Amino acid sequence: MPMQFDLNDIAKNSVLCWLSTSDLSGQPNVSPKEIFHLVDSNTLLIADIASPQSVTNLRENANVCVCMLDIFRQRGVKLTGKGKYARWRGESVLESERILVQKAGNFPLKGIITIEISSISSVIAPSYWVKPEQSVEEKVADAMASYGVQPVEDESSKNEIK
Repeated sequence: MPMQFDLNDIAKNSVLCWLSTSDLSGQPNVSPKEIFHLVDSNTLLIADIASPQSVTNLRENANVCVCMLDIFRQRGVKLTGKGKYARWRGESVLESERILVQKAGNFPLKGIITIEISSISSVIAPSYWVKPEQSVEEKVADAMASYGVQPVEDESSKNEIK
């Protein structure tokens, strides 16, 4: 039975998302994206900071896959859908674009990739099956120990839906 996770929660706790595109011949490309904004369960915006191959592929083939992963809880989501690209013209019309621009900060925004989400599925680490008795908190502690990091007091996130 597949596990279901809250999309907003996963987006809020994902540092990066990975955008997968392919050209007309099916040659794949995957690229990490740091600046993104989940508008709602149907729409994801991704900032084009340095995405030449993703943009080229989107112009040829709109099919995309995006993975968001909460690395500490070792779970996430896979989104599939259609992507489109618009060059950044320096002003936001939509509130969701304003939020994305704000998240970009000093990064040079070249454009906005809009993903119209058609399916959402869960992604989980094998530990959920291998160690089903282990709590999520224990999984987080193990992951933090593996990565050599400590929790911080402030749990706010730049990718939270507002």
